[in-house]
Amino acid sequence: MKKFLAIAAAVVAVLYIVLLLIGQSTMKRFEESRPVGEVISPSGRLVCSYAAYMDYVQTSLKIANALLQFYPYLESEEDVDRLLAAFDALELDGPETTFVAAHIPTGDTYTHTCEEEPCSERDALHAWSECREATLGVDLGGYCIELAVRFREQDHCLIAPFQGDQ
Repeated sequence: MKKFLAIAAAVVAVLYIVLLLIGQSTMKRFEESRPVGEVISPSGRLVCSYAAYMDYVQTSLKIANALLQFYPYLESEEDVDRLLAAFDALELDGPETTFVAAHIPTGDTYTHTCEEEPCSERDALHAWSECREATLGVDLGGYCIELAVRFREQDHCLIAPFQGDQ
């Protein structure tokens, strides 16, 4: 029995070391692949970067019962510019929480404002779902992304600057 426990302890120790190394390797790859730079909408209202997204993450539990995904890789600088200009065209004001989704090829935007805080997961995904439904006949709704969240008069960007060829 003692021999079995010694072998089990050794196996657990080896597995722990392997998992630790895998975790470190994964984190290193994540850090290396993290989007760099910053892009600002023409009006200056929306700042998009990995750091800006992390600011959103810090307040996300106050915003909604869902964490919206960061969209790090758009296909072109024109896509980013189109989406930021579309965001600027929206007349968002006031303290309400508003989710903004966009169709990448056209820059069409879809918004949903929550009635109470924190917003439900359904509220958080409503604009994105609306975009997908509206573009189903165009490209099967596959080019809709969550673009931004407005929370207590602060805009949070959910996309990264164009990173060039990946």
